[in-house]
Amino acid sequence: MIHAFRQSALLILATLLVLSWTARAEEDAAASDAQVQYLDMYPSFVLNFSGGTGGKLRYLKADVSLRVDTKSGAASVEKHMPALRNEAVLLLSQQNDDTMMDNAKREALRLELLKKMQDLMTAEENAPILVDLLFTNFVVQR
Repeated sequence: MIHAFRQSALLILATLLVLSWTARAEEDAAASDAQVQYLDMYPSFVLNFSGGTGGKLRYLKADVSLRVDTKSGAASVEKHMPALRNEAVLLLSQQNDDTMMDNAKREALRLELLKKMQDLMTAEENAPILVDLLFTNFVVQR
């Protein structure tokens, strides 16, 4: 009876050790993937947009950086970069002087573009992946 109890206790102890080792290995794997990165969207966006009532076209040059929190997320963003650039071009070229010249509206535009890109990544990768989007350069020619 004591011998059976010892065997059961050893079996339980061995099982707990294996489970803790497996959990630790999973945590280490997740930690090794974690890495904040900023991915620049190159080349710069140079496009035209409506100047408003006068019908004159205006020009925008914008540099955009995308923030991700994992190495695998960075690889996914690189893989879908052409589609992400397309989202940016379509949204930025629909804007007008009112949006481009007002800081609060430009911030709303940044958040809208981030949301569109996150939606695209969710459709493609089942996760938004992008944590933030930054305009690192934003020049409007009037």
